[in-house]
Amino acid sequence: MANKKIVGILGGMGPEATADLYMRIIRIFQTKYNAKFDSDYPQIIINSIPLPDVVEAEKIDGVYTYLANGIKTLEAAGVDFIVIDCNTVQFLVPSLREDVTIPIIGIPEETLKVAKSYGFNNVGLLATKNTIKMKAFEKEAARFGMAILVPGPEQQNVITDIIMNVLSGNRFEQDKSALRQIIKELESRGAEAIIVGCTDLPLIINNNDSKVLLLDTTEVLAQACIREAFGD
Repeated sequence: MANKKIVGILGGMGPEATADLYMRIIRIFQTKYNAKFDSDYPQIIINSIPLPDVVEAEKIDGVYTYLANGIKTLEAAGVDFIVIDCNTVQFLVPSLREDVTIPIIGIPEETLKVAKSYGFNNVGLLATKNTIKMKAFEKEAARFGMAILVPGPEQQNVITDIIMNVLSGNRFEQDKSALRQIIKELESRGAEAIIVGCTDLPLIINNNDSKVLLLDTTEVLAQACIREAFGD
């Protein structure tokens, strides 16, 4: 299969989640396209940037310059489109799109399209407190006539601690159990599926851990990269 477009990934948020996205793309090519040779894979350029904290910080508008510089570097490198592998900064994507001449694929748009394809009306969201505060998913869900259900403040503090543990390279069984409980609570409130809306969380929990469908934003982004690169 001839490569059509060069994939640009703005990552480092966190670095392990970026590596996970890259490997998801590779695995899809191995399983879907029987990729074997190096030439079977798409050209991918990753710019992993040292972004200031966006998980625990109260104000994160200051990260805009880092992101803008990051996407401009990718554009200058010759990529045809960009994905930003972080849910927390997605509220800045509309503004960032004005800084480059190539498309930036948004995680909320892609994820809610998948949710709508299942016919869901109410979906839960596991994410950083800033993702929830900035309401990027809620704004997109409104376009599809869907509602977003979020955890309560105490549960959100638990999620923040779990994300920081994952960022530190720690995978604790008690963290996975805590996420399962939060998922069950969201399901009891009417969530038909759960958006795993932090790209670090799929490193600790997946659909084998939940009865309700988990919409993994890393997987959604990987599929979007392949669609954009190869027209699938």
